[in-house]
Amino acid sequence: MNKDCKKFDNNTFIYPKADGIYSPREFSFYYKVNSQYAVSSYYRDGEEGLMVVDEDCRLIPSASGYVNFPISVIYQNNKQYFWSEYEEGWSVKSSLTANIPDIDGNLFAYAAVVDVSNNIYLACEWMHGYMLCDILIFKYDGTSWTVFEKLNSEKNFCKRPRIVSHQDTVSVVWDGYDKGYNIYMSTYKSGSWHGEVRVTDSDSWDLKPSAVYDVKGVLWMAWLKCIDVERDGVISKTNCVMMASWDGHNIRYIPGKDSKEVLKLNLGLLPAVRYFGYHGLRRNPQVACCANGDIGLFWELQRDETENWDNVENGWFMCMFYNGSWSAPYIIQDGGNCFTIDSSAIIDNRIHYGFRGTRGVSTDIKFGGINIDELTEFKTPDYSQWNDWKPMIRKESMKSDGLYWGDLHCHSIYSPDAEGYPDELFFYARDKANIDFCSITDNDIYGDNILTKSALRYIQTLCDCISKDAEFQAFTGFEWTYHKPDLDEPENFNHRTVIFLDDNHTIASRADLSGNDEKAFCSTLKDSDTMWHAHHGIWQIMDEKHDANVEVVSAWTNNMEDFDTVHNQLNEGYIFGFMGASDNHRFIPGHGGALTGVFANSLSKVGLKEAFQKRRNYATCGSRVLVRFSISDTEMGDCLWTNFAEQLCINIYAESDKVINYIQIVCNGMIYKTIDTGEKTINKRIEIPALSKNRYFYLRIKLQGKDVKFEHNLALMEGNFIYSSPIWVFPYK
Repeated sequence: MNKDCKKFDNNTFIYPKADGIYSPREFSFYYKVNSQYAVSSYYRDGEEGLMVVDEDCRLIPSASGYVNFPISVIYQNNKQYFWSEYEEGWSVKSSLTANIPDIDGNLFAYAAVVDVSNNIYLACEWMHGYMLCDILIFKYDGTSWTVFEKLNSEKNFCKRPRIVSHQDTVSVVWDGYDKGYNIYMSTYKSGSWHGEVRVTDSDSWDLKPSAVYDVKGVLWMAWLKCIDVERDGVISKTNCVMMASWDGHNIRYIPGKDSKEVLKLNLGLLPAVRYFGYHGLRRNPQVACCANGDIGLFWELQRDETENWDNVENGWFMCMFYNGSWSAPYIIQDGGNCFTIDSSAIIDNRIHYGFRGTRGVSTDIKFGGINIDELTEFKTPDYSQWNDWKPMIRKESMKSDGLYWGDLHCHSIYSPDAEGYPDELFFYARDKANIDFCSITDNDIYGDNILTKSALRYIQTLCDCISKDAEFQAFTGFEWTYHKPDLDEPENFNHRTVIFLDDNHTIASRADLSGNDEKAFCSTLKDSDTMWHAHHGIWQIMDEKHDANVEVVSAWTNNMEDFDTVHNQLNEGYIFGFMGASDNHRFIPGHGGALTGVFANSLSKVGLKEAFQKRRNYATCGSRVLVRFSISDTEMGDCLWTNFAEQLCINIYAESDKVINYIQIVCNGMIYKTIDTGEKTINKRIEIPALSKNRYFYLRIKLQGKDVKFEHNLALMEGNFIYSSPIWVFPYK
C-alpha cells in the first residue's frame, strides 16, 4: 500500500499522486442535479479495481484482481456500483448488500437504470456456450435480485446493451451479430415484455447503440453504420451515424440534411492522406434529451490526419440538435478524447460531460461543461476528398487440405489508436475475410494506455465462446512494445507479439518490472506456454524456444525487402520460421496486407500449436497462394542432416490465382536460383550438389503486379511476395 494513501472507508483509499494509476478509455459518466461523477476500472502497480471519480479519486481494489465494465446508478440518493469480476468465470458484483444470482456462464454488467417505482434494472451480456451471448436483465425491488428476462429470440450473438426507462416503461437496445451486426430493441411496459424489434436490416454492420427517452416518452436511438471500402490498395470502413425513434408502435428513421445517414464520420477514419491513429472511441455516438424536448446527438472527431501526435491525443467533442430538422454541428470542446455524456440525463442549457485528458493529481478522467448558447459552429469538412473510396469486393481464397490461413497480430479497442471491438475483429476475420485463425495482441503499454489482465481475460472468454475445432480458432495475447536502446535509431524496436496457448495469461509489461527490459521479459515468460513473434524492421532473437517464428511482413511494410535483420539473424545461426501478420490497428483482420499460411494436422489450438512449433508456416503479403517446399523428404521449417556425398533435391509446388512471375531459391541470404514461370501453377524438382557446410534455403516468390508501399497499416491484401519458412541443411561427417 502506498504510504501516502488516505483512508476513505473500510476498503477504499484516495491516492494523492498520479504515479502508476491508469484508467481504460471506456468509462461511464453520470450527471444528476449539481452532481457529476464517473466510474471506471483502474490499474496501479499490478493492482486492478473499481475507480470512482467525483470530488476525489477513490480506488477500490478487487479481491479477485479483475474488474471489468463498472457502471452506476443513483438509488435512494446513494451511488450504487456494479462491475464484473473473474473467479473461474465472470460474475457481476454490486455495492448493494443483496447478491446478484449466480448464473452458469460468464456475466458482464453493461448498463443499469432506475424506474419510477424505484426498481433497478441491470442489463448484462451473458456468454454461456459456443456462439451463445444473450442479454440478461436482472431486477432489484429494494430487497432482492431476480433474473427478470433473457433477450435474444433470434439466437444472435448479443453485445453492448443500453437500458433506459420512462415512467412505467423500460427499453433495452443492443447490437446482435449473425453474419453481420444489427440493432435490436425490446420493451417492458405494464407488466409484460413486448417482443423483440429489429431496428436495422442491411448489409452494413450496425453496432454500438445509444438510447434515451425524450420528455414525451419517445425512445431515440443512435448507432454506427460501417461499410468496408477500398481505394488504391488501401482498405478501411466508412463510419456513419444513424438514428431512429420508437413511439411504442413504429420505428421512424431520422435522416440527415442530405442523406439517410445523419452524419458522416470520415475524417480520420477514411484517411485522405494516411492513417495516423486516434486515441478516441469509434467516435462514440450518443443521444440525450434536452429540457425543451430537443434531441442532442453527440460524438467525437479526430482533429485532422496530419502526422502530429497532438492529433492522436486530442480531438473535438461535437454535437447537433434535432427538432424536426438538424442544427449545424457545434464544437463542445477542443482537446482530449473518449468523450462521454450521461444519455439518461435531461440536459438543461448547459451540457455536462466527461473525457480523458492529461493525467493530473490522480486520474486522466476529467469533467467539463458549456452553455448551449456558447457553442462554436463547426464547418463540415470537404467530403469530396473521400469520394473515391469504393465498396470492397470480397475476394475468395484458394483452399487446400491441411492448409490454414490466419492473422496473429491485430489490435482492438484496448490499444490506444485502434478502433474495433474484440468480437467485431474476430467475426470479421471468420466471416468476412474467411480466415481460419486470428489473434488480438494489444499493446502492453502505449502512450498513456495500459493493457490489464482483466481486458485479456475478457478477450479470452470471448475466444472460448467463438472458437470451434475444424471451423475457427481465436487467440489472445499482447504486444510487448519494447524499444531496445542499443539497436540502430530510429528503428530500435525489439517488439514481440505474445500468443497465449494455455490459460495462464501472464503479462510481461514494459510498464513495470515484469517486462521493463529483455532480461525481465524473458524471465517472466520463460516457463509460459506462449509463442513470441518478433516484428518491425530491426530486432534480435531472445529465446529460441519461444521465438520459433518471426513476422517478416505486415500490412504496412515488407521487412524481408526493406531490412537485413532476417538474414543477419539466420546467418548468426538462429532457427526460426516466417509469418505474415497485419499489425492491424483497425477492424479488418484477414483483409489487411499480410497473412500466414500453416500446414497443420487439424484446425484446433493443439494442431496449430504443433504446426507453429515445427515452423510449418509461410508468410504472404496478403495473397493466399498454396506453397509446398521440401528438400528431399524434409519439409518446410525443418532441419535436414546429410553426408558429404548425398545429392539433394529441392521440391517446389506453388498454385496461385494470379500469374507467378518467378520463384527464387535463397541460400544463406543470397539468390541461389531464379525460376521464371509466367504461369499460375508450378511444380519443379531441382537437384543440388552435396553440401560441405551449413546452409539454409527458403523460397522467395513474386506474383505478377506492381507492389505499392503504404506508410500505414491499412494496406489491402494485394501484395505480391510470398516467403516460405527456411529448411536448414547440416552436413554430418
